[in-house]
Amino acid sequence: MISRLAKRSACFFIDNNIIKAEDEDVYSYGMELLLSTVLNLIISLTIALLTRSFLPCLINLASFMTLRVNAGGYHADTHLRCSILLMTVMLIFVFTVKYIPEASMMIDSMLMLILSNIIIILLSPVEHPNKPLSAEKCRKLRNSSVIWAGIWTLFCIVTITVNVRLCFYAASGVFTVAAAMIAESSKNKKRKTKIR
Repeated sequence: MISRLAKRSACFFIDNNIIKAEDEDVYSYGMELLLSTVLNLIISLTIALLTRSFLPCLINLASFMTLRVNAGGYHADTHLRCSILLMTVMLIFVFTVKYIPEASMMIDSMLMLILSNIIIILLSPVEHPNKPLSAEKCRKLRNSSVIWAGIWTLFCIVTITVNVRLCFYAASGVFTVAAAMIAESSKNKKRKTKIR
């Protein structure tokens, strides 16, 4: 559905001489990414509002998104699967926040951050086969990933004594990125094995 909508919008802009015909694929791809991002944000906001957990979702998504764009991670094969996966992860997060005892949040946050930082340092950036990265781009993304991981770790260190919940929200987002990195890394290894 998103791909068709992106194609239609590209055709509309070509028909109205807004873009050139040779730019159709580039525009269509960009529009597809934009529509997918907007849809995922709508899903996230809807879950946040329906479950009355706007602040937890906001902090979780902020830590997730700032790291994810730099560190890489799992890519679903279709936009539908991506949206379903996002919805599932968000619902698990909201459920966890509502039912996990506050007393265990400090230890859980520290464990998630330690594991996540190790994974980010070892694996970032995780490359997607359809979007190979140059050595220079890899270096920049890696540096950005480590910096963002450091920023969120610092955020957690500052907030853990003031409000452990804020720390847990951010640590969960960082941990989700680390899990996505492992998933995509594993997927890449399987692809390489099949090629051989």
